[in-house]
Amino acid sequence: MLTDGFDPERAMRILDQYGCTIVLMVPTMYHMIMNGAVLHVDGGIAL
Repeated sequence: MLTDGFDPERAMRILDQYGCTIVLMVPTMYHMIMNGAVLHVDGGIAL
């Protein structure tokens, strides 16, 4: 989970509303993750 109390339904509403923005953000998120800026030992990444 990226945040405590992650709400999948809320995330889906956000994706519905801002899908294009999210798609544009993905490469940036990937770049950050690959450079260690985003590292979650326990859990991977919530999509």
